[in-house]
Amino acid sequence: MSTTSEKASVRKTSTVEPSRNKKKIGARAKKQKQSGARKKSLKPNKTAITHCVQDELRRYFDMLDGEEPSNVYHLVMHQAEHALIDSVMRECGGNQSKATKWLGISRGTLRNKLADMGYD
Repeated sequence: MSTTSEKASVRKTSTVEPSRNKKKIGARAKKQKQSGARKKSLKPNKTAITHCVQDELRRYFDMLDGEEPSNVYHLVMHQAEHALIDSVMRECGGNQSKATKWLGISRGTLRNKLADMGYD
């Protein structure tokens, strides 16, 4: 049977000192903290592309000048898809096989989308 003093000593040794719980900071973070420099961080799931789309939508709504928009989803998705395919095709030098791998779509789907966009 353990005595009260043994239980107390076990409790004391099992507690963690507050200084050991501190989060370790890497060398780069320490330098930034010391210099006061900080990177502008984006909220989770907010990429530069997301911010670009949001900025353009704000401009679009401002241009409407109080008029109610319609079919915004279709408009944005259509323009984004065209911009995406056009950019990937340009980066791939027009190589459809390479573009399909980059886009993650089939060659038939890409050909249909290219035809819809007016590519020959």
